[in-house]
Amino acid sequence: TWILRAASPCPDFPPQPGVPLALATITTASVILHWIANGNPSSTTYQVTREREPSPGQKVSSDTVAVVGISKLMDKLTPNTSYSFSVEAENGDRFRTDPVSLGSMYTDAQAPDRVHWTAITMSGVTLSWDPLNNPRTTVYEVRGSTASSMWPLMNPTPQLFSEGKTANTFSMNGLLTSTTYYFDVAARNLAT
Repeated sequence: TWILRAASPCPDFPPQPGVPLALATITTASVILHWIANGNPSSTTYQVTREREPSPGQKVSSDTVAVVGISKLMDKLTPNTSYSFSVEAENGDRFRTDPVSLGSMYTDAQAPDRVHWTAITMSGVTLSWDPLNNPRTTVYEVRGSTASSMWPLMNPTPQLFSEGKTANTFSMNGLLTSTTYYFDVAARNLAT
């Protein structure tokens, strides 16, 4: 007597995005992905695909990593950059389900470093800062105060995020003479 059994060509159930969050703990260089096994055994291998949205002058890039489990830390990401993620379940015969989107997100922008003045006049100042790994499309806000605690802030704020300024320099005139000023710079990702 011969008994023939056919191997299942693919896992029985595609994974599902994590509840309540598929994308969690987003930082400047990483995100933790979560999904639900949806009935697949704990030994199921999942193929997680990361796709980086292009910045001006760049091409779309993607890579896939195999994971056993229902979460994955995706690190070595670029600050203030859009990524999308998907996951597929894979059985022992290497057949995969259709990809399930885990969503897309922007990593946080890195805080600018080494804020310093490059020019001072009788009533003005020019500031500069190191954007670190932020892409050229990162938007900056410059805040100023006459108190080292940065409170109260100058009103109006010297440069608002809403102005959409992406340069890593800022010039301001109309400052009072014989007054000490303090400035800080913040960066914002493109998602906000």
